[in-house]
Amino acid sequence: MAADSHSFSVENVLAGYLSRVGSEDADSPATGMELFGEKIKNLCTRCFEDINNRHRYVVHTEAMIEDLDAVMKHREKTIKVNGYIARNGCNVDEKHSFEDQEWLLFTKSGASEGRLMEYRITFNGEKETLIAFSEIGSENGARLWEDSILLYAVLYEGALKERILKKNRLLSAGMIQASFSDFMQQLLSRYSKESYLRNGGGALLHFGRKLQDRCVAAGPAPRRRIRAIPLYTTKGITERHPGIAVATHPFQTEDNIGLTLTRFTVKESDNIVLLIHGLTSSSDMFIMPEHKNLVSSLLDSGYKDVWCLDCRMSNRFVYNFKRHRYTLDDVALYDIPAALRLIRGALGDGVSINVVCHCLGSVSFMMSLFAGKAGEIRSIVANSVSLHPRVDRWSKVKLAAAPFFMEYIAGLPYIDPCWRDDPGLTKGKIIASIVDRFHKECDNSSCHMISFMWGTGRPAAYMHGNLDPRTHDRLGDLFGPTGIHYYRHLQTMVKAGRAVKYNLGNPLYDELPDEYLPHHGTVTTPMLLISGTNNRIFPGSNKATFNWMRAKGMKNVFYQEIPGYGHQDVFMGKNADNDVFRNIAAFISDPNAYAHTSTGE
Repeated sequence: MAADSHSFSVENVLAGYLSRVGSEDADSPATGMELFGEKIKNLCTRCFEDINNRHRYVVHTEAMIEDLDAVMKHREKTIKVNGYIARNGCNVDEKHSFEDQEWLLFTKSGASEGRLMEYRITFNGEKETLIAFSEIGSENGARLWEDSILLYAVLYEGALKERILKKNRLLSAGMIQASFSDFMQQLLSRYSKESYLRNGGGALLHFGRKLQDRCVAAGPAPRRRIRAIPLYTTKGITERHPGIAVATHPFQTEDNIGLTLTRFTVKESDNIVLLIHGLTSSSDMFIMPEHKNLVSSLLDSGYKDVWCLDCRMSNRFVYNFKRHRYTLDDVALYDIPAALRLIRGALGDGVSINVVCHCLGSVSFMMSLFAGKAGEIRSIVANSVSLHPRVDRWSKVKLAAAPFFMEYIAGLPYIDPCWRDDPGLTKGKIIASIVDRFHKECDNSSCHMISFMWGTGRPAAYMHGNLDPRTHDRLGDLFGPTGIHYYRHLQTMVKAGRAVKYNLGNPLYDELPDEYLPHHGTVTTPMLLISGTNNRIFPGSNKATFNWMRAKGMKNVFYQEIPGYGHQDVFMGKNADNDVFRNIAAFISDPNAYAHTSTGE
């Protein structure tokens, strides 16, 4: 090999969804790369958006580029790839290895002025062939990676060798995506046949220059991010309950923060339910369209007026991207009382309010209640943690180190599960890449970051098997960025062993007690404290609170563990309606008659 030639291996991961095509498409003539155009792109898009019939595909490829200049010089060049195809996501039902399949670079297209990249992989004993292709366009190279990491994919019956396909039956279509950061991580981890330090880094830079040079003259390609379920959608309610009234009520707190309450009303009622999310999540966790959600379950159980609070911990608010000093004191003193005032102002002071709260939203609500700021509440269901936060040893290490490291070493005011999606090279993307190396349980970087942000486990916040694949795919939308300072308050509570005020001596918080537990005598609200048996974020927390409350003579407090569940899947699990929501509705219906299963007695 010439001294100035470059060679290195490339490992890539493509992940996305394909669904079965209709009979009219399956029986139509197969389409090859030379005929690539709007028809096949529209078919792939339509099938990808069919969220009820999709199957998840993960394609792992490895290839050795022997002579980079030779690859870049030809208008069409085939490289052999090895790897495997896995179907059905993190709980893999099928995994098929392949060898010596084709990766075509910069294939000339007859339907476009752009260039094409194609993977053609025959697998499953030559019973199926997957063809994935992308049209690479550029505006002076600026969109090169955006264009090339999204691939349209079609699955044919049988083995396909010819460029133009005519007889094979089309089975499925959809879209798969390659992460640029994954590609770069793998590229940087590979060694060229010569010394990497001497030549491999040069190969990488050479590859980037050549790739841009070859594509700079190409026309623009379609830009599309794979998102099957819209952000902030309410169709999880409106599609199940046609004609329901959905209203958003913006309001301000006394410290001038804008928040929202979203109301779902079949008919006005004097017995309503208020749902409160935790840190990094939002009201979206209660209205998910993938399966029957909590709001829909409550509506079906006879509660015709359900409200969802987005407090300042919600990922819907942009101020979570800024450095701030909000704590749970702010949520307890400002957010929750303001939300309750709005509800009582709209429905009258005599309205009965039942509260279902989660995670640090639960801790904050209990603080507000024990501080006398919530008023009269008819019933409470609190998940995972309330007044006695408990975490594992590794979580204690993270709580102690993460705030200082993130703010003062990394210079980041927030932490975001979607850092791997950042454009370009950022500090957040580097941190997420490091986290990914320690999490091999699935292929979703947001899932890994959530485990890094919270708890101890792989994964930490839920059990993979409890999540619908569509939920797992959009975890980065359901969990958003959060400010670092909340972690400091939580660490203070963990060290104290109980809920305490963070802002001691600050006159702005004089209305809150320094200690909440001594005020238990003023609280008579019936409570159901629940927790998954596999809770890896706050293990044993609600059981500790239950035991403490019972020891203090609070007889209308109950505790229930949910077998096979963790922390977040209690509300976001695909079977939570049968396993969790019905018990919540039963308790709210008649707390005094609730037949509970208590592991704390």
